[in-house]
Amino acid sequence: MSTSVDWRFTEDLSRFEEPFKEKFADVLKEISKTYRFGEYKIEVSTSWELEGRRPDITVFIEDQPFLIIECKRALEYSPFDDFPIGQAYTYALLAKNKGYRVDFVATANQYCMFILKVPDDLEKYANWDAIKRREYNRAFRRELYLKVRTELYVDTLGYELLPSKEKLYEILNKIIKERKKVKAEPFSEGVIKTLKSFVNFIHAFSKQYISYIIRNKLNKEFESLKKRRGVSLSPEQISKEFAYSLMNRILFYKALERYWKLEKLEPLYGKELNGEKIDNGEKYFKALKSFFRKAVEVTKDFEPVFILEFHDKLSLPSYIAVLNAIDGLIKYLDNVEVERLGDVIGYVYEELIDPEERHQFGRFYTPHGVAELIVKWCIRNESDKVLDAGCGSGTFLIEAYKRLYELKTGKKLDGLPERDIHEQIIKQLYGIDIDEFACHLTAINLSMKNIINPSRDLNIIVSDFFLRLPEQQVLLPYEIVTAEGVERRKIEIPKFDCVIGNPPYTRWTEIPENTRNYIRESIGALMSRYELTPQVTRGLEPPIYVFWIMHAEKFLKENGRLGMIISNLWLQTDYGVKFARYLLDRFKIHAIIDIPLRIFEALITTTIILLEKCSDEKDRMNNEVVFVRLPSEVRDIEVDEILRAIKEKKHDKLYVYVYKQSELSRSDKWIKYLFGIAEIEKS
Repeated sequence: MSTSVDWRFTEDLSRFEEPFKEKFADVLKEISKTYRFGEYKIEVSTSWELEGRRPDITVFIEDQPFLIIECKRALEYSPFDDFPIGQAYTYALLAKNKGYRVDFVATANQYCMFILKVPDDLEKYANWDAIKRREYNRAFRRELYLKVRTELYVDTLGYELLPSKEKLYEILNKIIKERKKVKAEPFSEGVIKTLKSFVNFIHAFSKQYISYIIRNKLNKEFESLKKRRGVSLSPEQISKEFAYSLMNRILFYKALERYWKLEKLEPLYGKELNGEKIDNGEKYFKALKSFFRKAVEVTKDFEPVFILEFHDKLSLPSYIAVLNAIDGLIKYLDNVEVERLGDVIGYVYEELIDPEERHQFGRFYTPHGVAELIVKWCIRNESDKVLDAGCGSGTFLIEAYKRLYELKTGKKLDGLPERDIHEQIIKQLYGIDIDEFACHLTAINLSMKNIINPSRDLNIIVSDFFLRLPEQQVLLPYEIVTAEGVERRKIEIPKFDCVIGNPPYTRWTEIPENTRNYIRESIGALMSRYELTPQVTRGLEPPIYVFWIMHAEKFLKENGRLGMIISNLWLQTDYGVKFARYLLDRFKIHAIIDIPLRIFEALITTTIILLEKCSDEKDRMNNEVVFVRLPSEVRDIEVDEILRAIKEKKHDKLYVYVYKQSELSRSDKWIKYLFGIAEIEKS
């Protein structure tokens, strides 16, 4: 075997190594122009001199050097070698002699960056004779070189030829936060409670005022909004949503201001803005909207987050307590990891929905484990297009985002994704929801995945699902600013590789009349064929999730997968027998997973169904169906264990029964298959 190095590779690498320092500095300079770090800005220099020596790259904050980077040729040095480490620390020591404090040093080549703290007592390790002779591998006592692997170590960044702007930004953001020595409060239960308290407080003080505005100024618009949503809607509910969206927009702006060159949002009450003193609720809300509009203008994105047509016609009451509370939230968020708001915002939203309204429209939010299981089974390829037609707060689409990232990169998502990967994934995800606030949540959740590089291709549609069809063009209600001017964005709905979600659990009589009409228009013939047309007087009242799945089939490609969590009542009812016949004729039924625990706060037990669209009857009938029942006493089964049980068709902790699809009854209730036919017959 030859041990020689490919000369073409070394030649290409050598050509790149010459300008490496400049290219690395260019990435840093681009970051300095585009982003900010809280209240800090950075400046980058390749010409700063220290006693006749010049660091390769120096990063400054407020005219003070805080990071020195020593760049080396990959063919000569590793960033972990003593020589470049000693050289970087030498520059930090020379800077200290001039009265500067350098907090961090780093060494870098074309494949790795090694970041280290600068000890307060750096001079005690110095070997000045070696420093004078530029023998940097001996410039400090051996003890210092050993400490770089332990207490002085900060982070290592790997890459090929040059780090991405996103990853380099993450490193800078991390060490700047460490430099500040201020630990941001994580998004804990305490933070969630604070946010809930804020919304409830604003709502309590605003509901009468907002009801007054609706009755006297916006009654026509309010009636139009009620008709569009198709659900009961009161001014009090609008007040709660207004308070919630106000919190959302402030949170999101506070996250953006840490990454974009946006004016810092600070307490506004009593301040002057554009020559006007902010001394009442109307002026305060007007000022907030100006910040929100500026965020859209600067980022050229996030319209679904910041633009809420009806809410923007409302206003705040002029109670000092209300304005002080908003000021307090703005100050509070300066010490909170608002970048993580997407992880918990759905839980805040769920508890704010009125229980009666939640029941009426079947709003139950999905635990992450359930969404993860469905997504992992449904999404097989990195190019899969995915639809959640009742996207709620975005739980399923966030899990789909993580799954696609892993398939595209071979690694789990940790931190900010690369810009090109983020843009690819966003284009593959589609969400529909009748509730504009659910879409508002999904937009926030997906946007927060890469807030420093937002994508213009967010495919979130406010609509009744039964109004939509595949290969349909949807005109969005809000405008965007492009190089050609102001225009309304269009979304083309494709056919999908995966349809996922948690459809509403609403009974037929509770579905708004206009939605019932849409259902009849969309799948009336199919309902009639399978005797699923509701006949309330005869007791035939299938819930909406039955029709949801029948409509969702239209959106699937052949061999596309459908995974949903629904009530398990269909397994033990007459309408469920008819629904089962429909499933047998349209899908390979891969698995039905019964979950006896009430995983939602609502009193509903659930079933996960995993289906594959298949028009070949022979393939369908030869398919093996796995029925899985989770024992009620088992609470810690991992998602991967359940997926393995489906694949291997057995498990030592779960009840697993396997049948040919051709063996499943077209006239009996399927609940028996979850317990084993023999056991049922014995009883």
